[in-house]
Amino acid sequence: YRPWFRIAVIAFLINFIFLGYVGGKSADATVFGLPLSWFGLLATGIYYGFFLAVIPFLNKFEKGRDLPPSIHESVLASKKEKKT
Repeated sequence: YRPWFRIAVIAFLINFIFLGYVGGKSADATVFGLPLSWFGLLATGIYYGFFLAVIPFLNKFEKGRDLPPSIHESVLASKKEKKT
């Protein structure tokens, strides 16, 4: 029900996996001729930026979609749509 937050969480998970990749490589590894540690530092900044900037910003300014009155009604409505 919060589309921008969903995108931010997916980006966070991709960054998390990348940080795991960087952490598993040796300290002198390179990518495109640049030290992998530079990419690790950038990804670490993005990681902490998610908690310090993205979450507070989205909580304050993102307006989520309306919640359904109940999960039961939401499920039954989708089943009716499939039948017709």
